[in-house]
Amino acid sequence: MTPLRQHMLAVLQLRGKGERTQQASVREVHLLAQFYGQSPPLLSEQELQHDFLHRQNVDGLAPASMRICSSAIRFFSQPVLKRDWHTLSLMRAPTAHRLPAVLSLEEVRRLLKAATPLHHQVSCTTVSSVGRRRHDALSLPVSASDGQRLQVHGHRGQGAKDR
Repeated sequence: MTPLRQHMLAVLQLRGKGERTQQASVREVHLLAQFYGQSPPLLSEQELQHDFLHRQNVDGLAPASMRICSSAIRFFSQPVLKRDWHTLSLMRAPTAHRLPAVLSLEEVRRLLKAATPLHHQVSCTTVSSVGRRRHDALSLPVSASDGQRLQVHGHRGQGAKDR
């Protein structure tokens, strides 16, 4: 193990980083050195920027992988090499915005038909048809249902708001 790698591991341990974080950081710096075929302290700021853009645009790393890459390189450059390059402050990995899974009408119907015994099917149908959250539906008393009017009365919410 090279003295530079030992120094980086020591600083990571002093900062209280976990074993997997240490391994990932060392791997990212190794990949950076391998990309240019030279020791990381000899790399310029432009080479660092080029490598980051290459990993993002050409290699197509996922946002989580890009965060690991930018964090490792930033950590290696600032506390280990004592460099404060402008590029390090620019490196930001994109965040992934995922929409929640929404079931189609047909999927909901299949789920409700698959519910057994029958009282589970009735409960699930009631909860989904009145638009309640699971926790709210579980706390509804039997007296909240009005069979003649086909209505379910919610509880009194905060600030005297009916639900």
